[in-house]
Amino acid sequence: MSYAGPHILEKHIQAELIWMLRMMKNHGKLDFERINLGPVIRHGGVWASNPMAGWADLMIWIHGGQIIWWELKRKIGRQSEDQKEFQRRVEKMGQKYYLVRSLVQGQQILTEHGIAA
Repeated sequence: MSYAGPHILEKHIQAELIWMLRMMKNHGKLDFERINLGPVIRHGGVWASNPMAGWADLMIWIHGGQIIWWELKRKIGRQSEDQKEFQRRVEKMGQKYYLVRSLVQGQQILTEHGIAA
């Protein structure tokens, strides 16, 4: 089942996309890492807000060394100012940054980069 629409939560979109990326990783098509995981426990058991505020949710390595960044948002989701600044920095370095709002959009992006979903 593919999630879509304004009432779908970002975590559902994320679950679908990560499932797809894991399948592609298992077939040697790419590698990826979740970056923005939210609050973390620091030394001594103290909770701290995300030390990487603004970073995209996913970093995807494509064969040939290309890196693309995915910020996952539901249909009506908007970027924070930190996320917009991160996007500017990434694009200034010549890397691609995408707001991804559905499984279908994620598949289309990968196809554009030569990876069959």
